[in-house]
Amino acid sequence: MTDSVLSLLRGAYVGSFIGGFVFFLLWEAAKPRCPFADANERRRHVLRNLGCLALIIVFADIVFGQLLLRTYSLLAAVPAGLLTPLELHWSVQLAFGIVALDLLVYGWHRLTHAVPLLWRLHRVHHTDTHLDVTTAARFHPLETCANIALVVGVLMALGIPLWVELARTLVVQPLLMAQHANVDMGGRWERALRWLLVTPALHRLHHSPLRAEHDANYGQIFSCWDRWLGTLRAPPAAAGRVGLDGFEADRWQSVAGMMATPLAPSARPLRTRQPG
Repeated sequence: MTDSVLSLLRGAYVGSFIGGFVFFLLWEAAKPRCPFADANERRRHVLRNLGCLALIIVFADIVFGQLLLRTYSLLAAVPAGLLTPLELHWSVQLAFGIVALDLLVYGWHRLTHAVPLLWRLHRVHHTDTHLDVTTAARFHPLETCANIALVVGVLMALGIPLWVELARTLVVQPLLMAQHANVDMGGRWERALRWLLVTPALHRLHHSPLRAEHDANYGQIFSCWDRWLGTLRAPPAAAGRVGLDGFEADRWQSVAGMMATPLAPSARPLRTRQPG
């Protein structure tokens, strides 16, 4: 992987990230699927989630990823792993990496719902009471650090260079934004793509306050993992409410509240029907 190609990938990463956010924010402002009460409420919601994103960039991406794990300097290096002796072509490395990492993320996502300690961190993402594109960036920095360590560790063990993950994000970032965006994607296209991809309606069900519903549809890119492993659940015709019971109060929606969410009680009662 040459320096010029790596520079291109880095530029595309930043461009797709900023461009995707701006695109969906403008679409949400023009034609929201679920409008906010007023412009001030929407502004406060966006700024709070972007504040969470700022903490992720500083502590998870820069301090943990770049300074501690040195991911930036390892992008082009081919690690000595299981597949290294095969000397795979870059296209094979990319294709294999995308599929393998998507399965890895599916499994990790299931663990974050099943292991109480991991759930305490992950529920920061689920406590958002109004989904929009900024929800895609609403994670606890410690969970993001764990994600980075997991992905880097698996790629190093397999012998796949880290630039593969950088390239994968060019697909993942826009898809995650679309999955959370407060817009109507169109039911016809939604159903047509559902056999291959995790569509916004599938992922919206994952944000239901009901455990039977948010413990489903774990996939990030491909919907086949949920389908093959028995965790796929079809979304209802009309989307229900989102968030987690007990975390609706404004104090849990602030940046400080998000960071304190893992310290709150972690009971998860099973519910079988939507509250009236």
